[in-house]
Formats: sequence, C-alpha cells, structure tokens
Amino acid sequence: MRLLQTVIEREPAHLAALNTLALIALNGKDAAGAVHYLERAVAVEPGAPGIWFNLFQAQDLAGDPEAGLASLDRALAIDGYYIPAVAMKAATLAGLGRREEAVTLFRAVLGAKPALAGLPEPVREALSHGAALVEAEDEARAGALAAPLEAIYAAHPDADFSRARAYAEQRTGRRQVYVQQPVGGHFPYLPALEFFPEHLFPWFAELEAATDAIRGELLGLIEARDRSFRPYVAFDPTQPVNQWGELNHSPRWSAWFFWEDGVKREENCARCPATAALLEGLPLLDLPGKGPTTLF
Repeated sequence: MRLLQTVIEREPAHLAALNTLALIALNGKDAAGAVHYLERAVAVEPGAPGIWFNLFQAQDLAGDPEAGLASLDRALAIDGYYIPAVAMKAATLAGLGRREEAVTLFRAVLGAKPALAGLPEPVREALSHGAALVEAEDEARAGALAAPLEAIYAAHPDADFSRARAYAEQRTGRRQVYVQQPVGGHFPYLPALEFFPEHLFPWFAELEAATDAIRGELLGLIEARDRSFRPYVAFDPTQPVNQWGELNHSPRWSAWFFWEDGVKREENCARCPATAALLEGLPLLDLPGKGPTTLF
C-alpha cells in the first residue's frame, strides 16, 4: 500500500494504482477507503464498467445501496451486458424490497445462461438467490392462473387451447421457447412450431403403421454389420465442428442412406425393399443436390 500511495502522490491520476488500493481496502473491509480511491478512479476513467462495479461494492460495504445502484447503472450505461452489474443490481433491488423489478432482471440475466465459473463469488451467490426468487414468482403466477384457466377450459370443452396453454406455461416458467437454430441455411418465414400437428401430415399414419417392417430391416442390417453404415457427422478437418466435436466421425451416431442429398442409393434400397417401397409412396422432397434424404 505504501508503494502504491507513493505512486499516486507522484501521479494522482494513475488508474491502476487507485483501483488496486481500493481493492486492498475492500478486502480489508475498509469501505470508506475503498470509496475514496474508487471515486478518484472513476473520475480518471468514467468509461470503465468494472471500476463502477468496484465502486458499487465499496458503497454496498458502506451500507449505501442507493448510491450503489447509481454506480451499477453507470456501469450498465456503458455495457448493458455486463453480467456482474446486472446480477448485483437485481440483488440490490431485492434487498430494497423492489421485488418485481428484481425478478424481471434476474429472469433476464438467468435467461442468458451466463458462464458461472468466471464470475466472482458474490455474483454467483446473487444469481443462485435470483433463481430461487424467479422460481417462487413462477409458482405464484401459476397458482393465480390455475383456477381462471380451468374455468375457461371447462366452459369451452371443444375449443383448441394448445396455444393458450403454451403461453401460460411459458409465462410461469414451465415451458422453454424453442426457436429454429439451423446449422446450415435458414429457410425464412416457417411457422415457429416446436412440433407440427399430425393432421398436417396425412401420410404419417401409413409410415407409422409400417414400424415393425422398418425395424425388422434395420435390425437385419445391424446384425449383418452392414458396411454402408458410416458416421452421420463427418466434417472436413479444416471446418470448425462446434457442438458436434464429440460425434464428428464417430460410429456411435451412424447413418445408413436410402436417399442422400437427392441421390437414390439403389443398392441400399434393394437391401431393404419394404422400407424402400414405403418411402417411394411418400411425398418426398424433390430438390436436386439437397433432397430427398432418408436414412436409418
């Protein structure tokens, strides 16, 4: 500390020395000293969200949550995605009794699924507390909605409430919203349905009815250790594999093709005639170089 104090005596705007002295004071539970050095530090560099966050910690230690909130807002004005500031703002709001605001913030930051390993312990503790608050809020919402919804369902027994149910489940934390995240091209304007209703696929019953025959031909291939099985994921060595790393070129997730990228595999179709005949009768995609693709 003496060395650092000598530095700032000679160079009063030395940011690293000011911030380090503040952190030493924080570790020593010297709130006034930490606030003193950090107020000087933010005057030197007002555009650093981390220093505003440190000032919040000092103000929080000093028992001044309102000043701490103002410092967190300064940090978030610079970087709205600064996770430690969002989490601690939510925790501070909760401590001040502003529960609704706190839950909204906690829900947002938890929805971003931050990497906890890189966060300070107080931030991890705040997020854990926040998860409990959000869960309790969802339980309360679900309880409040249950009776009115059941009354509506009972009054209209023939109505399709699937969208209303999904909305209520999402609003009470019981349903995740899934969106298309294709690895290849994204075909625009498709309905954002998690599972398409069967009535849109009148041919599906015919396919499902043939399950036993399809399974029988597949098991025959497996028992014969057919050489046409090959890893379904097979990236070129120069390509980034991302989430497919574990399965890249792995026989544990193999594929056996009837059609592949619009090309019929005649030999394979001959090996499994029942399944091949069934496929021929279905409305398969006709897109040269892309489809149909049908496989085990």
